Amino acid sequence: MVSSKRSLDIYFSADCNISCGYCYISKNKRCMTEYNARIRESLADGSFAANVKTGVPAERNPIDFIGLWGAEPTLNLKAGAGFVRELLDYYKPRTLFMSTNAIAGIDAVSILADAAIEYNRTRGDPSRFVKLIIQFSLDGPAWINDVSRAKGAAANTLKVAREYAAKYSNNPFMRGRINNKATLTFANIRAILDSPEGVRGYCQFFIDAERDVKQSARGNAIEILLTNGPTLVTPGGYSVDDGRTYAEYLRGLRALLLEGMGDSMDLTPTSIGLIRDFVNIGRLQFSRGMGTCSAGNRAIAVDSQGNLYSCHRVYSNNMFESNKELARMQGAKSGSERDAVRLEYVCSAHHEFEESRRHFWDTMLISTASCGQCDKKYLYDKAWRDLLYLTSGCMNCHVGSCDDVTGDIMIPSNEYIKLMGNGALEELIAMESDRRRLQKTGRKEAQARHADS
Repeated sequence: MVSSKRSLDIYFSADCNISCGYCYISKNKRCMTEYNARIRESLADGSFAANVKTGVPAERNPIDFIGLWGAEPTLNLKAGAGFVRELLDYYKPRTLFMSTNAIAGIDAVSILADAAIEYNRTRGDPSRFVKLIIQFSLDGPAWINDVSRAKGAAANTLKVAREYAAKYSNNPFMRGRINNKATLTFANIRAILDSPEGVRGYCQFFIDAERDVKQSARGNAIEILLTNGPTLVTPGGYSVDDGRTYAEYLRGLRALLLEGMGDSMDLTPTSIGLIRDFVNIGRLQFSRGMGTCSAGNRAIAVDSQGNLYSCHRVYSNNMFESNKELARMQGAKSGSERDAVRLEYVCSAHHEFEESRRHFWDTMLISTASCGQCDKKYLYDKAWRDLLYLTSGCMNCHVGSCDDVTGDIMIPSNEYIKLMGNGALEELIAMESDRRRLQKTGRKEAQARHADS
């Protein structure tokens, strides 16, 4: 058993109805189908819910977030509606989350919405309602999204989002939000830069999509947010050329920010938060857990057998059978207290030793700069190395390092150095400085300064 977790990620489905080119899940269709059949059996006989509650007991874990993950969760919602309701009644979370490609259509997504609404009917006070967040996987317009996903996928996702908003936005027992999850590969970024529409057309797509979905809404029970910034593939095996391309892409975003598009869309990538703090307060701040996410810290993941994992990314096609080394580092066998204690220790080591990670990063950055794989200033300037740690370290995925890159949870790859250390970091700092200047002095002066630079 584990203790003191607040977020519970559930491996709800092992199968998928499309095959995205960048997906980290192994696409052995026979294995996926067989494993998903076992998940459905456990949903039908009630063992899935029992195993979750045994592995993550509510009396030791004040769970306020439940996420349904997989491959594609909607494929099991028909069989799993009762399972969802049982966990809502048991944990009483504040948030229920699902990430979906929406290929299965509005009827599949509605199963989860209906379960949340029926649960909220029993809660009485609206302040005790569970908030349902549906995250739609939408990488951009069809010429970006459908290349990675499936023909017609972008149009279908937007259709389902509009139908969902129309169906539930005026329900008095709905508290919800619609997000988009855009993933950028460097093939996508190069396509954006090479297209006539360019960065402007890519960003305008999300602004238009959010407007269209909002127009379909009949009430305000659902927050609609389709203009949050994209994420990059992690790990992505990034090269020096990728870093230069990323800097060019960020320059395009910076120009749009100054023109005013940033007023209606969060143009900045998810790595900007720590740089924003640096620009606003004028100094670097390091803290416990920096360079890590919530995996294994305040979050825990569980599968249908009750096996525990640090992160929902780990359990792919029955990890304990397919990747024993990763299982040893990142999982705990169901019912094994020794395994659970070891998993807690491994995750704590990753989150707690921030200073050790920072010194290791500093050494690796000097080595990378000396080989000409990033800007030479990182060889001599400690302040710039610390800044790069803030942006690149915070993007480090320990699961990705262990499984795909270095083979060790504590050793990140230098791919993020090559990504951020070839002009991208300077663009991020300039972008955030422009944003701050816009807030203080207005658009004309910020544009003038941009032209001078």
